[in-house]
Amino acid sequence: MIGARPARVDDQPIGRVAARRFLLDPAHRPLLVHSRRDVGSEVSHRITPGGGGEAGAAGAPAGHTDIERQAVSGHRWWRLDEFDLAAVDREPATMVEVIRQVLAAGV
Repeated sequence: MIGARPARVDDQPIGRVAARRFLLDPAHRPLLVHSRRDVGSEVSHRITPGGGGEAGAAGAPAGHTDIERQAVSGHRWWRLDEFDLAAVDREPATMVEVIRQVLAAGV
């Protein structure tokens, strides 16, 4: 995962397996989740869908944990040119460039 940072509860890092996905619609607009950086925080960012697996769970992460679900405040399909110019925090910071590289490669 690009730009990964550990999940936090009471400022203690939690080690876990996590995955995020770039979901694009037919117009090549990415789906982004508007999420608070931490539960109860007013600081937010835009991230791709995904998340960490529950502690002790086998296999690949299935989606958001309960803590992550509490931090999500919405989602939206963005045009790349619009998102590139938007004054919003994003993770990874290079998200627009990564999506453009993937599209240019024809993936």
